Amino acid sequence: MSDLTKKAIKASFLEMLDRMPLSEISVKKIADSCGINRNTFYYHYEDLPSLIDEIISEQLSLMFPEDASADSLENGIFSVLDYASKNRRSIFHIYNSVSRSIFEDYLWKYTDKIIREYLTPEFARRKLNDADSEMIISVLRCLLAGLTLDYVNSGMSEKNAQYIHLMFTTFHGAIEDMMDRCDRISANYQ
Repeated sequence: MSDLTKKAIKASFLEMLDRMPLSEISVKKIADSCGINRNTFYYHYEDLPSLIDEIISEQLSLMFPEDASADSLENGIFSVLDYASKNRRSIFHIYNSVSRSIFEDYLWKYTDKIIREYLTPEFARRKLNDADSEMIISVLRCLLAGLTLDYVNSGMSEKNAQYIHLMFTTFHGAIEDMMDRCDRISANYQ
């Protein structure tokens, strides 16, 4: 029953998010829509941000396979773009909510999480030092977050999505090149 209730809460929230701004969605509205009381909602989720966090985590786990690599990172990013274009209104409702910082907080958190999950095994395999690893993560996080903000600010247009695909196609291999350069630079200083 618990899983069914959580699924109903998520489905209700996503349906509402497709119709209305985030600022108009309340725990009471979700509970009423599901035929549950507010306490039941709070049994499963601390608050609306924790519900959003779980939904985002689940969607990202579907888009990014367990076997991490730089190529699959790029493919995962293309999956995110595809998902964003299919869920354009919901994303705009979060983005244009009373506090845009909610969107940006999630964006920074999840770009960092995705990049770390994909590249940490490769950093360990190459024995990159922490400073080099953090520098590469920072560069890629800024690139990915910046591209995402540009994409959303453009109205998530197909033209902008194609531009991002082209950019990543051009960027292909750059992650490995950055790690190779770090290896060479570190070798020269030892």
